[in-house]
Amino acid sequence: MDKKALIVLSKTNIDLKKFEFDMIIGVESGCISIIDQGLELNHSISDFDHVEPNDLERIKKMSHNHIQLNKEKDVIDGWASAELAIKNGADFIKFIFTNNNRIDMIFSIIDLLRNFNCEFESENSRVYFIKNSVTLNFNDHKQYRYVSILLLSDSNLKIKGLRYETDRYFKKFTSQLISNSFNKCDGHIECDREFVIILNK
Repeated sequence: MDKKALIVLSKTNIDLKKFEFDMIIGVESGCISIIDQGLELNHSISDFDHVEPNDLERIKKMSHNHIQLNKEKDVIDGWASAELAIKNGADFIKFIFTNNNRIDMIFSIIDLLRNFNCEFESENSRVYFIKNSVTLNFNDHKQYRYVSILLLSDSNLKIKGLRYETDRYFKKFTSQLISNSFNKCDGHIECDREFVIILNK
């Protein structure tokens, strides 16, 4: 059975207790959300450069394993937290994140998706990596309005059941696959290359 890690990257209003996990890791202010929701903070890891001193002392007190990273580090906090999860036996990682104005951080999400068995979730979005095909169950995803696909390679792609169907060749990173939507039925996506699914409310 897979060992699951929940990594909270920043402050969130999401009810973390609804997720199933074997360990929980806090990054930056995400640690505060874990503590405030009454959950056990197994690990805290970050350079904590955006955390107030009194909050940092609280994190250190509540965390079973506090790791303070150097501000001049070679990897982002998300990557360091994923490595920590794997080191502690995690087979799958769910990242909880907050949409912000750092557009460049989108690239870090793609990098993490390609290198770790993981997915991302925020209050309004869910992002995950698909090897070649997926069926999106409408009842499980009806809270999401938009279904977007990010191709990481030139690909042959087939979409059935969503509002806009297709069966043809697309260039990588095309914007033609942004803002599809459900059509009150399951959506089927087949591709001969890996891709990223982005669901938005």
